[in-house]
Amino acid sequence: PIVLVPGLASGAWTWNGVIPHLAAKHSVYAVTLAGFAGRPAAGATTFAAFENDLTALLDQRHLAKPVLVGHSLGGTLAIDYAETHPDRARAVVAADGLPVFPGMQQLTAQQREAAGAQMGAAVKGQSHDQLLAFEKGYMATVGVSDAALAEQLAALSSQSEPAAVGAWLQTDLAADLRPNLAKITVPVLEILPFVPAETTAVMGAYSSESEKAAY
Repeated sequence: PIVLVPGLASGAWTWNGVIPHLAAKHSVYAVTLAGFAGRPAAGATTFAAFENDLTALLDQRHLAKPVLVGHSLGGTLAIDYAETHPDRARAVVAADGLPVFPGMQQLTAQQREAAGAQMGAAVKGQSHDQLLAFEKGYMATVGVSDAALAEQLAALSSQSEPAAVGAWLQTDLAADLRPNLAKITVPVLEILPFVPAETTAVMGAYSSESEKAAY
């Protein structure tokens, strides 16, 4: 079995082009975090809460050691699950999802938490129109490689609740999974893209000038 975990502000639609290929030989489950893709926000936005929810899914569906495939935040969540539940996964594939958020690796835990709180708060306070405007800018620059998809994916992402997006952004920015990587006992494939210079402006959109330098 394969469990697909989308990234920040994304839903199961992330995997629409992948699922038909995988489903030919595998049982495929695409999850969506609460508050994303039109789902009502509920529960805590923490790694522990995701671990509990995923474990419940595996138990309910009798999924023995699935491959966890995650994009961005979903990739980080998959890595975390392999650390905390090394006996429940067969392997992890993380695309754009790292044990620590890019640019945060040299910061202290307190600095990561402060940056996460600031950037998360800025997103939490947005209206849906403001979130849509941000997603359009993000998708048009670094969000997708196919510019023709930018408007469509921005509209889909903006269906998420700003409060949930901001809360998960805060959690992701503050996290550092590096100390427990040695606890992972299954194969991990990390897929990283070339990051263009435009990322600096996009990822620093909600941070101060000093924090932008970290990106």
